[in-house]
Amino acid sequence: MIKKKGALQLGISTIVVLVIAMVLIGAGISLINVFFKKGTDSLGGIFDNQDLKQPATRDKPLVLQGGKISASFNEEVVVPIGFFNTGQKADGVELTMTSCTKDLVPTFTGLKASSINSGDAKGFLMNFKIVRNDDTNKDAAEGVYICEIEAKGEIGTSKNQTLATLQTDIMLEN
Repeated sequence: MIKKKGALQLGISTIVVLVIAMVLIGAGISLINVFFKKGTDSLGGIFDNQDLKQPATRDKPLVLQGGKISASFNEEVVVPIGFFNTGQKADGVELTMTSCTKDLVPTFTGLKASSINSGDAKGFLMNFKIVRNDDTNKDAAEGVYICEIEAKGEIGTSKNQTLATLQTDIMLEN
């Protein structure tokens, strides 16, 4: 038979252990949340703008490293680009290639930055590729193409706002 004093002591110990366990679980979940939030930007190709040889600035808000892209058909090229936010805080910032001369259709993919405050800058590693097959770019030839890169994001309730544009040369080789 359990004495009442012993049962009370066992109950208080259990409550203390449960409270400590809940605090540790809460701290662990909070820490994991911080890692995931920061990790999505830094792991997959979004980094500090100052790490670029030519960082983006207020005067040049979108900067392509090297000034142009050189690629061959069906070759994937990693392209570092800097973006400086000259406007309001923007969420979900992504870079897209909107148009090219001579109907060239490249793929241009990368991650979205979760948010970039006004006056802040980020570097993006973008994957660039020109696929040539029967349906896409079948008439494309070697040469120089001019393409436009846009930084787009969400400002307040306005989605898909153009934040900056850059025209760049694409040097296409066989």
